Amino acid sequence: MPPAGEQRYEPNEVVIEVASATTRQQITALAQRFRLANLESYSFQLGGTTMVRLRIPDRRSVTTVVRTLETDASVLFRAAELSVRP
Repeated sequence: MPPAGEQRYEPNEVVIEVASATTRQQITALAQRFRLANLESYSFQLGGTTMVRLRIPDRRSVTTVVRTLETDASVLFRAAELSVRP
């Protein structure tokens, strides 16, 4: 979660890390289940992971979405975090 007052992140995006064996269909299903829009993904062969950037299309906060993802035992991801602004 961002520290109080932190503003250097996209207020309507999250980034999740999934195992590279996770299929596009699984990522799409995860995004739909949590009402998120898949923006882009990058696979890292060396680490065996894929980073997926997702948009929050409704008015839910990043904190709410990350907490929901983290507490759902059926989620296939390894980590969820903020999408940081450049």
